[in-house]
Order: sequence, then structure tokens, then C-alpha cells
Amino acid sequence: MTSPSSRRSSRSLFAGLLVVLWLLGGALAVSGGGFGGTSPSTSNSSTSSGSSSSSSFGSSFGSSSSSWGASSSGTASGSSSSSDSTWTLGEVLFVMGLLVAYMVITSLIDLWKARRRSPQAVQVQLLLADGEEVKRQFQRLARRHDPDRPGALATLLRESALLLLRHKSDWTHGTLERRRVGSLPRAAQVVGTWAAHARAAFETQTTAQYQDGDPSGGLERDSSYQGKTGGTFLAVTLAASTVDTSYASETGDGAGAVEAALLTLTGVDAGQLGRLEVVWSPDGEGEFLNENEAIRRYPDLAPL
Repeated sequence: MTSPSSRRSSRSLFAGLLVVLWLLGGALAVSGGGFGGTSPSTSNSSTSSGSSSSSSFGSSFGSSSSSWGASSSGTASGSSSSSDSTWTLGEVLFVMGLLVAYMVITSLIDLWKARRRSPQAVQVQLLLADGEEVKRQFQRLARRHDPDRPGALATLLRESALLLLRHKSDWTHGTLERRRVGSLPRAAQVVGTWAAHARAAFETQTTAQYQDGDPSGGLERDSSYQGKTGGTFLAVTLAASTVDTSYASETGDGAGAVEAALLTLTGVDAGQLGRLEVVWSPDGEGEFLNENEAIRRYPDLAPL
């Protein structure tokens, strides 16, 4: 979906180019854990920022028109007072060229801003060997940070991305997916769908920390569950919707693309974050996935 500001910028760019042309011519593990929520402030900031951008472009264009009108008026006045002060054809073309250049540059800047501002959904999915420590760190994050508290979601995103980066040597399989969508609610829906697919890979969620309207608690932890010991793998899905975020790659299965996306996510602040979902499996004590079962349950994973 193309935003109104993008369409307006495209029309301005087209008009400017016309003037230029005229002038020039599953698993053994059945448990899992997760945390996440939706930032309440991002959609408002997105709307206000979009309005501000549109107003700025309208003012700039209006100022350009006023300035040109003033120049034309001044030229006419000068012509009536003295025939010696008339503009040459070269001077007129020079002024018109400057105006067209300004219009083109302004349109390109607005297009770039609109593209950068547009909401995006990004998913990083990884399979880690020796995932016991990573699992325990995710459990600690869920215990220490309630998503209902201001800024907690951004903290959870940053710490989760850093945790995965610190254990890059344990990555065996992974994938990156990113989608540009027309609105933050739509991006949040995409993130929710990804998270639902990740949770469908296990039967019991033994760690859960989601928004529940209570900033003083909400962690759910089932310590009585005893899983079956299998292989030595941990599957992690990190999905987020953001605005004002530039990623190095649309999609990718290489370790470099995954690492670049995680590094970008470490710099996302509360005003840029829409929704966060982190899901991992297994979560039960002494329970792990084996490699074959993990790849069967997460078919998009590719060797890194």
C-alpha cells in the first residue's frame, strides 16, 4: 500500500522532471516459552510524524511558489522602470533550473523519508546448539521485565537481540524475513502470525510473560513440567514491527544477513517499536530438540 505522502511526492517528482525535459529537451521437546506485547505510543507518533512530514512538504512547495511569484513580479516592475534591467534568456533559464532542481531534490528527500518511515515487520529465526544457557537467559529476561512497564518492550528487544549475537558461535541454522506493510496495525498482525506459527511447534508453554494490564506482575512459570531429554538444540523466533528502521537486507539465510538484522534491532527505541514477540523451544528442564526434529518443525531454517 502506498501512503498519500508517497503518492504526492511521486507526482511532484514527475512534474519536476517534465519541466527539466521541457527546458533541456516438533519435536522431542513439547514445551516452550515466550514474551512480548504491543507499544501503545508508536502508532500515535507514526501518525503525528506523517502529518508533520506532509505539512513540511506543503509549506516548502508553497514557499517556492511564492518566491517565484515574487521574482516574476520584481522582474515586471524592473522592466517598467528601466528597459536596461530586463533579464536575459540565460538568466531566466538559470533561475528556472534552480527551481526545478529544488523541487526534484525535495521530492527525492520526501520519498526517502516516507520509505524509511513506513512500518516493517521483521523475523529472525535461529537454531542454536548447546542452547541451555540461552534458554535460561530468556527465562531471566521474562522474569525481570514486565511488558506492561514503560520502555520494557524496547529493553526486551535489545537484550534478546544482544543475547543471540553473543551466542553466534552456537548458530547452526537460521533465516531472516522482512516485510514492508502499509500501517503499524498490519505490521503487528504479521508479527503475531509469525509468533503463532512458532508456538505451534510445541504443546505446552511453560514460561509466559505478556501484557495483561498489570505493570506489577504477569509472569507465568510452570516448574513442574518435566520434558524428555533429546538432542542439544534450541529454536528461537524473534519478531518485531518497527518504524524509522533501515535494515541491510530484505530477506536472507546467511549468517551475515541475520547478524545485520539483529544489530539493527539492538538500536530500536521505544518510539520505533510497535510489537515484539520472542518465542523459544524447548523450555522444560533437561529438554532439548534434536536437529532433525527441529528442522522438521521449523522448515524455513537454512544452514548458516
